[in-house]
Amino acid sequence: MLIRGLSKISMTAAALAVAFVVNFGLVFDISESNYANAQESDSAGYDEVINNFVSTIVVQEDASIKVTEQIVYDFGVNQKHGIYRDIPITYSTNLNDFSVRLKVLSVTDENGAGYDYKVSKENNDIQIKIGDAEVLISGEHTYIITYTVNRAILFNPNDEVELYWNVTGDRWLAEIKGVEARVVLPEEVAVEKLKVACFVGIYGSETEDCSSVYDPKTGIVFRTDSGVVLPGEGFTIVVQWPRGILVEPGMTRNILWFIGDNAILFLPILYFLVYGIFWWKRGRDPKGRNTIVPQYEAPDKLSPLEVGVIYDQSSDNSDLGAGVINLAMEGFLKIKLLETKEQGLFGFKQKKDWEFIRSAEFPRTPNDWETKLLDALGILTPGSPSKKVSELKDGAFYEHISEIDSALYESLVLKSYFPQNPQKARLKAIASGIALVVLLGFFTVFIGKDLNATGVGAMFLSGLIAVVFGWFMPCRSLKGRLAYEHIAGFKQYLSVAEKDRIKFHNPPTRTPELFEKFLPFAMVLGVEKEWAKQFESLTIPALSWYQGGTISGWNAIAFTSLMNDTVSDMNSTFSAPPPSSSGGGGGFSGGGFGGGGGGSW
Repeated sequence: MLIRGLSKISMTAAALAVAFVVNFGLVFDISESNYANAQESDSAGYDEVINNFVSTIVVQEDASIKVTEQIVYDFGVNQKHGIYRDIPITYSTNLNDFSVRLKVLSVTDENGAGYDYKVSKENNDIQIKIGDAEVLISGEHTYIITYTVNRAILFNPNDEVELYWNVTGDRWLAEIKGVEARVVLPEEVAVEKLKVACFVGIYGSETEDCSSVYDPKTGIVFRTDSGVVLPGEGFTIVVQWPRGILVEPGMTRNILWFIGDNAILFLPILYFLVYGIFWWKRGRDPKGRNTIVPQYEAPDKLSPLEVGVIYDQSSDNSDLGAGVINLAMEGFLKIKLLETKEQGLFGFKQKKDWEFIRSAEFPRTPNDWETKLLDALGILTPGSPSKKVSELKDGAFYEHISEIDSALYESLVLKSYFPQNPQKARLKAIASGIALVVLLGFFTVFIGKDLNATGVGAMFLSGLIAVVFGWFMPCRSLKGRLAYEHIAGFKQYLSVAEKDRIKFHNPPTRTPELFEKFLPFAMVLGVEKEWAKQFESLTIPALSWYQGGTISGWNAIAFTSLMNDTVSDMNSTFSAPPPSSSGGGGGFSGGGFGGGGGGSW
């Protein structure tokens, strides 16, 4: 009985999808805003220039690097406070995130005097903002930035160690007139064991407009051939050498780094553990007899609809159809089969419809959920005109379903079969889990972290775990558990094969009246065919509550098939919502670690 619940869950999932769209829309808006701000700054940036950009990269024995950047920045006549330097630290792929660990050591001028500076996290970058907000400067100034980076060294499977470093980045707003990068290894390496490359240009450029010189004592020096790096261009270097001169990070450290970078990947595990514990404590039935014994009637004079809900803790449209048939059997209404012929493509075809006719007097006062069901059928009040199933389409019945369900669930809570409304418990558990995923998505975007495919997949899986555990979260009371075991025994009796019938002790005599009485119960428990099979040799007499067709003289199997057709047509009509309105091996420049850019402020 998943149809109704899943339709509500799908609505929740749709809300989640909308939230994701909003999230990514925010990302787009932020990107557009940043781009617009950059464009506005370009006019100021072009009349400023970087006269020299020298980077010294010292590879440490512990596989970290110490970077010293000497930036000679000329503000010209512009009155500014200083510069900012953006350095990426988080790199996203389709599978996972990878973050380097960067620590700023100092920012000084060429004489060693310290500058005021502030380090902040901006999206995937570390931003070093240098200067005094109370002081304006112009002309040429030298900034020497020193920082360390962990995880910038890659240990490749081919026993080579690689430094792939974007020296300048491609986001500077000023032209760089002179660029030099020096890589110093912790010990000398034979020139034939070194592999070097460098690239200049916009992101993705494979232009090697640069050269390198190696001195075992002073390191590898890279320079651009033209000496100029234009705004939007970058300078990237690659150095490879054999394994053995560095201490590689251990497995434990790599695992901790991976967890720190990709904590969201562990969200499904956390969801599984939390929901599992919660279900174990709150979602299981109390212990009953734990013995299923064949029973020859429903417990506590419950109706078929109530039996179906207690059995699987959910109500669906087939339950409602069986409930309508049971009300007809009790004398609240009659069901009339209407058969007409329509011209089809290959001749005439028979079309069926069913009409609900209110009884002049009800046999008893209907309870709350029965009242709502009769009202949904349009035959509650005396003198109500008959109603056809075809007239209940386009949402005429559908809009009453939640009220019927709610009244049915609440009645079973009042009768102490459930400690709380099972549908509310189910939706609460599902909605809270999905809402947490959505909030996490908003927070992830808010802090500037990109969601890669794996992250989105982890969030989706977490939501799915919430749906699965949430669906099984409702539990029965002790009374409900005992009723469930009774119903399970009743189902055994309804579905037993002839060869196993001897195992039962004094079962009721099989009569047409017994078949008719328990057929709605067999329908909500999904064993109507097995129940009919037990009565296939009996003839069904004319029924006071069902008109049309030629029922008299049918056997139980044929009659059950007709009832299934009736309920099936009801299901398709009951579940139809109102119609909605229409609407509408090498490398490249910019690759590797480092990079970013900067400007003045």
